[in-house]
Amino acid sequence: MLHLFSKILLGLFLTSLLFLQAHAQTASDASNPSATLEQRINQYLTALKLNDLATAYKMESGSLDGTLTADTFHRLATQSSAQLIDYKIKAIAVENDSATVDLDVVYQYPQLHKPYETTRKASWKKIDGQWYQQSSKPKL
Repeated sequence: MLHLFSKILLGLFLTSLLFLQAHAQTASDASNPSATLEQRINQYLTALKLNDLATAYKMESGSLDGTLTADTFHRLATQSSAQLIDYKIKAIAVENDSATVDLDVVYQYPQLHKPYETTRKASWKKIDGQWYQQSSKPKL
């Protein structure tokens, strides 16, 4: 029971840090869109690493326009049982209000004995001055 309580406290603490980090933009970030985007990508991927799906969902473009429900996001994020354990941003290409991000990611699958490393491209878009992970259409 104490272990569960400790995990809950740690989760609340880390969520608070993410919140503070999201609201602590500096003037230099405003002049450098890649820095602002990189900060947002780190917040998103950290939320996924912590399995904080509520925070990650709010950073999806589909959460704004209703094309991705919280239930669908949760199902998609948990269906493979993979856990993001590490990532590295390799490159960010910004063009107007769109961006493509190249990532090295490491996942842990329960059925594999060692972590699975791969590369991934992610699309981001700026909506009302804030960057959002471009939600892909759910595959049924």
